[in-house]
Amino acid sequence: MPGRRIVSKYFCLEWVQVYNEQEQESFGFRVGIDLKFARHGTVIRGGIDMALKFADIVGKARENVPGISSAEAKEKIQANPDTLVIDVQDAADAGACGLIPSSVNISLGMLPIRADLELPEHLRDARLADRNRPVIVTCGAGGQAAIGAYLLKQMGFTDVSYISGGTAAWKEAGFDVEPLK
Repeated sequence: MPGRRIVSKYFCLEWVQVYNEQEQESFGFRVGIDLKFARHGTVIRGGIDMALKFADIVGKARENVPGISSAEAKEKIQANPDTLVIDVQDAADAGACGLIPSSVNISLGMLPIRADLELPEHLRDARLADRNRPVIVTCGAGGQAAIGAYLLKQMGFTDVSYISGGTAAWKEAGFDVEPLK
């Protein structure tokens, strides 16, 4: 929603939300500033783009991908042993609260590369070739997992979700974890 605030007769602040009509997504805000110099009648216009924050990105992901509880994730894994569980934490961080048994560690930064079927085979992860394979994404607390799940959804995965609360919630529910190998 556009806004305008006149701070003084020499300074005006305007803002507008940057919105992609086709994708129906908000990308942040653009703030414009007008400085008026009375003596010369000159107007200097400038602006800066306001970047999204981590919470904004996580929120967008959570709007588009279902979060499931630890109990629901465990049931899904037991019902279909082909379910792929991916922990998207960096390897150094993944060991902090352990890994869900049978999960694989693919960092959030590498996930879209490992899942891209058009990249050379040595960069891909064969476990991510089937876009219909059930995938559950996790991380320490759930934020990175939501982003990872959203990336996979955008890449064509049809059955992808993330664990709300991440591996910490899994562990709090009393389910087993194992150390990073």
